[in-house]
Amino acid sequence: MDGDNIREGTDVYFECVINAIPWVSEVTWFFEGRALVSDPSSGIIISNQALALQRVKRSSRGRYWCTARNDQGSGSSDDFFLKVLCKS
Repeated sequence: MDGDNIREGTDVYFECVINAIPWVSEVTWFFEGRALVSDPSSGIIISNQALALQRVKRSSRGRYWCTARNDQGSGSSDDFFLKVLCKS
């Protein structure tokens, strides 16, 4: 994904790539330090280790990352800065 060319109204998809043994029991997505909750009516869909943002707005601009947890501990991805350009 080219994070510099996302325009308002575009759908954006993230995937948390996980390499864990034993497999993870929990994946959490974060936006600017706050945990996200799946809310399809507001365009936030979390399914397994994927995050979909529907019809992004400029307010969607910011840092996203995921964490994964199993009974051995947890780990976090690097953050990704999503830049949302005005609709042209």
